Order: sequence, then structure tokens, then C-alpha cells
Amino acid sequence: MKQWLDSLAPRERLLVVGAGLVVLGAVFFLAVWEPLYQGSAELENEIQQDRELAGWVAGLKDEAERLRQQASRQSIQGRDDSLLSVIDQTSRASDLGNSIQRIQPEGDDQAAVTVTNADFNSVLQWLRELQQRYGVTVAALTVSRADEGNGIEARMTLQRPDA
Repeated sequence: MKQWLDSLAPRERLLVVGAGLVVLGAVFFLAVWEPLYQGSAELENEIQQDRELAGWVAGLKDEAERLRQQASRQSIQGRDDSLLSVIDQTSRASDLGNSIQRIQPEGDDQAAVTVTNADFNSVLQWLRELQQRYGVTVAALTVSRADEGNGIEARMTLQRPDA
């Protein structure tokens, strides 16, 4: 190759070297620079789309939370009833009326309840109903086996946060 280049006239040699540099520049541009530039532009476009999507999802999150709160407010029964009457009515309906020994108010939104010789599953179903239908939650619970029979004894503090 060097021999062939040396055999050319100086003007031809300069033309061949110049054409080689142009080809090398074109190859560098097409093989290295252009793909990097295109990739950078595509990544910037993807980042912008991801930002828009994140903003849209954040808006959906806020809307979902608002709808969830609205639905929970609408589905809670006995909102205007006192917590004591809700506990009393639901315990009698769940056949726990004889097992409830004491319901003592602790402010407007809490009550201490003592249960003796009750079926464990019945107590759990009653607590589930209180939470799902009436929004009453268990703030504290102590359960032990009853001295007599197969039942349990329980002391609990029930509360209705939205009262």
C-alpha cells in the first residue's frame, strides 16, 4: 500500500489522503457520533414521557384515595348512633349478648368491653362486622381461655376514629 502511495504523483497522493480523511470522518460520524446523539435524544424523550406518566399516576393516586375515603364514609352504618348502642346492638345480633359482661364508655369514641365464656370464632366475626359495617376498630385486646367450658374471656378497647 505504501509503495502504491509513493508511486503516485504528489497531487494525486494529496487527493487520496484527503479522500481517506473524509471517509474516516464520515465513518466516525455515522458509526460513533450520530448513534450517540440519537440515543441521547431518545433518552431525553423517554425521561420526559416518564415524568409525564409519573405526574399522571400521582394524580390518580390522589383521586383513588379521595374516592376510597368517600366510599368508606358512605358504607359505614350507624355513624350517628353512639358507640355504646352500636356495640350493644351488634353483640346481641351476633348471639354474644349473654357473653358481654360490661361495656364501659371511655370518652365519645372509645369503650372498654369485657366478654366472658364466649366462642372465639363468634367474637372474631363480631369484631369483623363492627369494623366493616360500623368503622369500629380494636385499639387493645386481651384474650385468655375461660376457666370453665371451651370459651374465652376477653377484654378489649373498641374505638370509632371518625366519631
